[in-house]
Amino acid sequence: MPHAVSAVSAVSASSSRSHGASARRPAAVGSSARFRNLLRSLATVALVGAAPARAQTPEQVPVDSSIELGGGDPDAPRPWRARVALKDGRRLEGVVVVHVPGSHAVMRLDDGRDVILSAAVIEAIVPPVAPEPASKQGSAPTPAPEPAVPKPEPRPHGYFVLNTGLGGLRMLRDVDAYGGFLSGGVRGALGSRLPDASGGFWSGIGYDLSAQATYTVSYARVFTGINLGVSLGWSALWLGALDGRTHTQRGFGWMLGARFGGHVPISGRDSSASYGPMIALSLAQYDATSARLSELNLSCFVLETGGMTLVMVQLGVGI
Repeated sequence: MPHAVSAVSAVSASSSRSHGASARRPAAVGSSARFRNLLRSLATVALVGAAPARAQTPEQVPVDSSIELGGGDPDAPRPWRARVALKDGRRLEGVVVVHVPGSHAVMRLDDGRDVILSAAVIEAIVPPVAPEPASKQGSAPTPAPEPAVPKPEPRPHGYFVLNTGLGGLRMLRDVDAYGGFLSGGVRGALGSRLPDASGGFWSGIGYDLSAQATYTVSYARVFTGINLGVSLGWSALWLGALDGRTHTQRGFGWMLGARFGGHVPISGRDSSASYGPMIALSLAQYDATSARLSELNLSCFVLETGGMTLVMVQLGVGI
């Protein structure tokens, strides 16, 4: 620094000469003191100007290494994770150690650097950023939940259906008569619990309570009436395994028994009792979610009534 040394030497020489001359020229003391002060100021400026100045942005100012996250004061604000937006467009993420609104913020970045940011360069401090848990990073997408499986109802001790059907009839024994009927009633069976989801064989006491509105054509005459009766017998049912998609079981069944009842005429013949054997075959479907059975059935009755033999065949649907 040659300029700084020259300035200091000049100041020292001038001071020595002034001190020697002061004894000889008392009148010049005031002006010499002012001159010395001026030279000292010039030397100071030369020394400061000789050192190179380095501009520092708020982000480059180092933070004291003694800073600890959280501080020692239990009442001090705790560090919090945030994203800081600067006015020059940059975004910083890390932990805000100190935040003095309107003044500055001290932040520890994710790369380990500590920075001081003045309020003049801060655009906004975004609320805390919740990092994604490490256990979920790169993990496979969560599979969609499987549809809920309906809870099956307990197996009932048998079944019953509301049965409707259409049929035809024929009179035998020297009587040329034929006709048809519309039927309605209840069919079912009682016994142990029906087979479980694996399927199987089941049997019980079967019943059929029904009424038929009949018409009969004999020798060009039409007779109408109502047949009432109840059938009792042995009923059997076989069901297959449960279908996991429809939650149903399909199978077949039958009933062997006897029917007892009577005929109430609407026109023509007198009333009379009726009795005789019956047989029914069915295609069944059991719904495990509602514990109900439905069927398509075919029934046949051979009845003695009023000295004649009456054969009735019926196709019905039970639900």
